[in-house]
Formats: sequence, structure tokens, C-alpha cells
Amino acid sequence: MIELYKTSKTEIDSLYKQLSNENKEYVKHFTPFKDFDEFNNNVINTENIFNTIKFRKKIIGFVMLRGKSTKQKRLGIYVQSQFANQGYGKIAIELFLKNLKLGAYKIDKVYLKVSKNNISAKKLYKKLGFLIEYEEGNDYIMSIQL
Repeated sequence: MIELYKTSKTEIDSLYKQLSNENKEYVKHFTPFKDFDEFNNNVINTENIFNTIKFRKKIIGFVMLRGKSTKQKRLGIYVQSQFANQGYGKIAIELFLKNLKLGAYKIDKVYLKVSKNNISAKKLYKKLGFLIEYEEGNDYIMSIQL
């Protein structure tokens, strides 16, 4: 069973280590943070929403929304490679989007950036209801109306 909850300060180090220790090929399309300080600052920034993803009480990743008061709120997700392609990311995104819509945030539209070469992620996002808005270099900017 997947659990999703607000990331605590005590989990920041663990999440960053997981991300940093991943196979570079696996995370090549996911590089929003250049170092621990930037990661930490993004997690604690009140403009962003970070949720830890747990499976069987083990931290397996996080889902985030950056810029919650901006026009183009950006979704991002990281799931450890050993848990990838098993449906955990899909469940986490569905729960997260539901919480954004129904929770205290009342967010009505969310964007994400996905590499044109990341076929499996693009397929997942389309399955969840995201639509391609436009191209930005080697990426698609996709959105979903909540």
C-alpha cells in the first residue's frame, strides 16, 4: 500500500541520498536539483509542496509541486528505480493530484515537463489525463485540469 504525506525535515537527507545514489541513466531526465542545499531549500520552501512516498513503511521517493502560487505550478516525481514501473508512481500522482484539488490548496491546473525521449513517463502522464501544451527544446510541457 502506498502512503503519501508531507515530507518532514528528518527525511530530507534520506531522500537526497536516494536520489544521489541512483543510476545516472535512470535519473537522466530528472535533474531539478544541483546539490543538497538546493534540494533542502526546495523542500522547506513554503512555495512548494513536497510529499514523501512510502511503500510498506519504506521511503521509496517523493512527489512535489513547485510554485504553488504561480500560474504554472510544476509537478515532479521521483521513485527509486527498484520500485519503478510497478504502478507506485501512478498511485502517488493520483493521490497527490486529488489532495491538491480537494485539500487546502484548491489548485485547479498543474503542469509538468517531460523529456520527449522519456516514452514511459509520457505514456503514464497521458494515461493520467495530462495533455501536451507545447514543446520546450527536447521536452514537452504537459498539463492537467483538476
